Amino acid sequence: MEESRNVRKFKSDYNELDRFFTQEVNGQEGHFYDNMLKFLSLNPRYQHFKNDIDYINEVRKIVTHKENMEGVPVIPTDALCNKLEYTLKQIKNPPKWSSIAIPANQIYSCTEEDSISDVVKEMANNTYTHVPVVKDGLFEWLLSESVFVQWLSEIIEKEEIITEATSVSQLRKYVKNTNDAYEFLSRDTDIYTIKEKFENAIKEKRNGISKRLGVIFITNSGRGSEKILGLITAWDIGKIQNI
Repeated sequence: MEESRNVRKFKSDYNELDRFFTQEVNGQEGHFYDNMLKFLSLNPRYQHFKNDIDYINEVRKIVTHKENMEGVPVIPTDALCNKLEYTLKQIKNPPKWSSIAIPANQIYSCTEEDSISDVVKEMANNTYTHVPVVKDGLFEWLLSESVFVQWLSEIIEKEEIITEATSVSQLRKYVKNTNDAYEFLSRDTDIYTIKEKFENAIKEKRNGISKRLGVIFITNSGRGSEKILGLITAWDIGKIQNI
């Protein structure tokens, strides 16, 4: 009996995924499932694909065992074929940071000379939680809600007055008192690496190991001395579901 289009596509994509896993675990020949587990242990950022791959592997067993028997073989549905194709594409060529990041031309930044009143208004109107403070277009430090709250509490305690002349520079000394952290990654970074960074930071924060990761900045090679290409916050991780 001639194979249906879905059976051919399913087997072709499955075999490609099998070859990929084999290659990624140093080319060692082995069972698909064993190589898949090794790959996921080396690349835990793809762990959320495991349940789908488990199911795909079970269907493949049925398809393979039935194809030489009389009668109609088990035929993968369009939905399952699409799921396998999507999984293969996401693992082999995961989308890069740019698919979820705020691009450079849309990032709101300020300088130390800017009026804090203007910056806070912009943060409030656009629900910005983190604003990079730059000098000559390069990152200097991170103005976050936590920094602002630390500064404001002292202003209130001292009964000082905030005017249009009050500049962002006055907030810099409060950065060391906050739990905010940020990280720089290169332009080669994929979305699952970014997702893993935020998830690991949450786990470490719960265990009291590190500060809260508020922002990931993308630069050409992941150095803070380079111009910012994109900005990602934890809120942007939700965009992955729509990719």
